[in-house]
Amino acid sequence: MKAVLGNNVYVRALTETMLIEWNQLTSARAAQGSQLQNPYGKGAENSPLLSGKRGWKRQRLVLNPKPGKLNDDASSYRPLCMLNTTGKIFERLICTHLEKELDQLRALSDHQFGFRRKRSTIDAIQTVTQLAANAIEGERWLGGSKEYCLVCTLDVKNAFNSANWNLVLQALHRMGISNYLIVADYFKDRALTYSSDVGVHEYLVTGGVPQGAVLGPILWNVMYDEILRQVLPAGCTVVGFADDIALVTVAKTLDEITDRCSLAIDTLMCWLADNGLADRIIQPPVQSCLQTLRTAHHRQLLHGIRGSRASGSRYYTDRPAGGRTKNWEHRKQDSAQQHDRGMAKERRHGQVDFYLTQMISGHGCFKEYLHRFNHEQNPYCDHCGTGSIEDADHALFICPLFVRYRAEAETTTVCNLTADNVISCMLESQSKWDAIANMAAAILKELRRRERSRRIQS
Repeated sequence: MKAVLGNNVYVRALTETMLIEWNQLTSARAAQGSQLQNPYGKGAENSPLLSGKRGWKRQRLVLNPKPGKLNDDASSYRPLCMLNTTGKIFERLICTHLEKELDQLRALSDHQFGFRRKRSTIDAIQTVTQLAANAIEGERWLGGSKEYCLVCTLDVKNAFNSANWNLVLQALHRMGISNYLIVADYFKDRALTYSSDVGVHEYLVTGGVPQGAVLGPILWNVMYDEILRQVLPAGCTVVGFADDIALVTVAKTLDEITDRCSLAIDTLMCWLADNGLADRIIQPPVQSCLQTLRTAHHRQLLHGIRGSRASGSRYYTDRPAGGRTKNWEHRKQDSAQQHDRGMAKERRHGQVDFYLTQMISGHGCFKEYLHRFNHEQNPYCDHCGTGSIEDADHALFICPLFVRYRAEAETTTVCNLTADNVISCMLESQSKWDAIANMAAAILKELRRRERSRRIQS
C-alpha cells in the first residue's frame, strides 16, 4: 500500500479504511447470495491498489470538438483526460482537505473567483464593473472625483497544460499547507495514452494538470495566486477567474492611466516570464487601446461635432492644393485645439450628458448618421431640402427650424455659436455650458420626435 500511495500517511490511512469497509460490504452481500461489482474491475487482482500498479495515474486523451470551429485545426478541439475512477477517489480525498486548509489559512487571493465555493463569474464581473462605476462617479473637472477607467484582459493559452509542477509544490509550501497534502507523489509517473491511425501510444507527462481532474482547478489556482498579489501602481487592480485575469486601471488623466497601465502590464508580464508562461499569454494591444481612448477623448473635445472626416473635408474646401497657406492654417488650427484641450482638462465645471455626447460625437438622430446604417432613405434635411445634409453641424448651428433654441443659447453666451467655437464657449463658464447643453437637448429631442414620426409613417 505504501508503494502505491507514497508518504501521504493521512490519505493512505483513509484509503485503507475505505478498502476495509468495501471488503466488509462485499462479504455481507456474498453471505446474502448477492454480488457487488468491484469498482476496480472484474476481480480484486485488477485493483491498482492491491496489485501495486499505478494504473490510476494513467489518463486517456479524448478530443472534444469546439462548437463553430473548423476540424482541420488542432485548436478546434478541447482535450479532455479520461481518468481512472480510483485516481478520482484519491483526488477527491485530497481536494476536500486541501480546500479546507486553503480557506482556513486564507491562502488564496480574494480577487480569484474561479473554481471556488460561493464565487462565480457573476462575482468577478460585478467586481470589475463596480471598480469602473466608482471611477466615473462625481464630476470630471479639475478637483472632481471622476476618473478614467481602462480594462485590459490577459488569457493564458492552453493554461492547464502549462502548469509547472515545481511551481505548484513551491506555492503549497509557501502557503503553509500541511505536509500530507503536499502532493509530490501525485505528479510522479503520470502517463497519457492516445489513439492514432497506427494504434495506441503512451506519452510520459511532465507538466500540467489534467483537464477533467478533480485536483486540476485548485492546483492551478494555487500556482497562479502569486500573480494576483503583485505590487502594482496605484489605481491598478487585478481580478482573476482561473487563468483569465482582468487588469483594471483607474486614473484622473489620460497620461496617468497610460503610465499606470503600461507599468502594471510590464509587472505582470515579468511574473509570467519568470514562471514560463509569457510565451503562452494572449497579450492585449494595450497601446492600441490607449491610443483609441486618447483619440476619442480629443475628438469629443475639439472637432467631433463635424466628425473627423467631415471636419477634414470642410477645412480644406476652397484652399489651394499644397502651398504655405494651407499649412499655416493647419498649424493655426492645431494651436487652437491645443488651447481648448488644456482648458478642457483644467475646467472646474461642466458635465457631459446624454445629449451633449450626441452633439459632440455626431452619433444621434441626425439623418446623415442614420442613413449610414440604412435607417433613413436619404441624409437630407426635411426642412431645408436636398441641398443640405442633416448632420450635427447643420442641425445645431445652421437649420432655420431650430433658430429659436440657438437664439436662447446665444443670448446667454453672448456669442454667435458655430461648430468651431462651441467647445471654447462651453469651457468659459458654467452658465454658458448649461445654455449650450439645454440647446443641444431641445434640438435632439425634436430630432428624435421627427425620426419616430417618419418610422410610423413608413
